[in-house]
Parts: sequence; structure tokens; C-alpha cells
Amino acid sequence: MRMVGLPAVAMLGWGALFGTAIAGSYTPNDPVAVDAQPFSWAGAYLGAHIDGQFSNIEVDGATDGGTVFSSRPGGGGVFGGIYAGYNWERTPNTIVGIDVEYNWGSVDGSDALSGIADRFFNTSINETAAIRGRIGRVVNNSLFYVSAGVAALNYDLDVHRASGFIYGETHNRIGWTLGVGFEQKLSGKWVGRVDYRYSDFGEGNDYSDSFGTTAASKIKTNDLRFGIASSF
Repeated sequence: MRMVGLPAVAMLGWGALFGTAIAGSYTPNDPVAVDAQPFSWAGAYLGAHIDGQFSNIEVDGATDGGTVFSSRPGGGGVFGGIYAGYNWERTPNTIVGIDVEYNWGSVDGSDALSGIADRFFNTSINETAAIRGRIGRVVNNSLFYVSAGVAALNYDLDVHRASGFIYGETHNRIGWTLGVGFEQKLSGKWVGRVDYRYSDFGEGNDYSDSFGTTAASKIKTNDLRFGIASSF
């Protein structure tokens, strides 16, 4: 089963730009009034996050001899990821936007096959990605939002016995995702994020070995991410 270790994610930051306004005419002895440029949620951003994922995987199948089995090899693990997007300000307190992300790591799970002795299904989710639309409400220097879109994942589904590996396959799956999140202005152009995403990848007939065993799986995931981004 292919496993990808969690990589260290390096993020490029941009220098913050501050505008100043000088009020009225003055002489060298006059006081100077300087106003910080107000933070705007509109525009592009690029960031990195840590993603804790919990998967719910249901596998049901049958052997060529007609034995029916089931397995629930869901698990948990950690991804590293990057995200980027663009916000448009619809009103002073409302933004709409688009958000794209890519994550890699390893979320592994294992469970015995009911009805068949000495057989285990192992799963490993290796990569995920999503593109979502967002709509949010600005409250002071905070943004509360909801999101919806399309998600994808790459995963391995293997059968093992106590003595070792038998057979495995790698697949990609497309599904839908819904989420909620919170962002907070930190300093300059830096914004922190807490984001929750639920994804449903439906059912697929994704296992068929040379012994005549076939199986279908249903995959759902829950992701909680903590990130930081720079707007520009």
C-alpha cells in the first residue's frame, strides 16, 4: 500500500503595504495625522494549513463462491496542505469568493472482513483536493463563512491476511463537499483560519481481484483545518 509521509509545507509571504494620509496643509512644526489603511477582505490570498481528517469507509462485497462480507476500514490521520482563493466584496459586510485547496499525507484504516476468516481490508487516503464557493459575513476583523463545492481524493484499497499482502488497487473519486469556517485578521496582510469540511464521495465498485472477489465502497470524510494565509 502506497504511503506518502506528511511533508513540511513552506509558504511564501508578501510584505504588508500600509497607506498613510496627511491631513491638511502644514509647516515643518505642524503635527502629521497618519491613518492606517483599513483591512479589506477583497482580493487574492495564498496560505498553508494542517488538516486532521477522519474517514468513514464502508466496504461490502462477495467472493466467487457466494460468501458475502463487509468491512469498515475507516481511520484518522493528518495532512499538510496549501490553499488559495479570491474574494469579492458585495457589500461592506458581505463577501463571496472561490477557494481551491490541495492536501497530501496519509489517513489509514483497517478492519476485518466479516464472514471470511483471516482477511482484512486496509485503506489509505493519500491526497485530497477541493474547489469551493464561499459566502461570508464580516464582523469587525473577523469573517464567518459557509462553503460548498466539489472534492476529489486518491486512495488505496488493499486486502491482507495475517501472513501478508494479497491484492490492492488505487483509485480516484469525485464527490461533493460542504463546510463552515472562521477567519481572523492577525497583522498586516496575515489572516488565520479555522475550517471544517464534510465530503461525500458516494459509492464505487472499486475492488476486483483474480480470485473472483468483488467489493464496493462508500467513502465520507470529515476535515478540520488550521491555516494561515497572506492576502495580496
